[in-house]
Amino acid sequence: MDRINSVLEEAINQHAKSFGVEKAHDLAYSAGVTVTDEGAVVLMTGNPFVVLLRLARLFTLDGGLAALESCLPLLAELERLAALPQYADMALLSWPVGILKDTRPNEPQLETPVKS
Repeated sequence: MDRINSVLEEAINQHAKSFGVEKAHDLAYSAGVTVTDEGAVVLMTGNPFVVLLRLARLFTLDGGLAALESCLPLLAELERLAALPQYADMALLSWPVGILKDTRPNEPQLETPVKS
């Protein structure tokens, strides 16, 4: 959990530099993360994978390069979590159906239809 907290703190503090501390902390709270005035995460409510997804979505609503840059740590952590067995099914739910191949063993394989 310490790793996720440090990733959240990094992303929130980076977003705060570009968009203001109050806005960054409000968005974090909306995603399920409570942050101190100094930028330390004190509480995360819910599944870490879902919280990271929510925060990335909320941060990108402002658009622009600065918003995307503040999401880079979140996206890297999502990628790392998606490789863990306990989050594998959730990671597959985020894949658009029929676009990516399901690589889980003993499961039906999804393939992209080829249009000619």
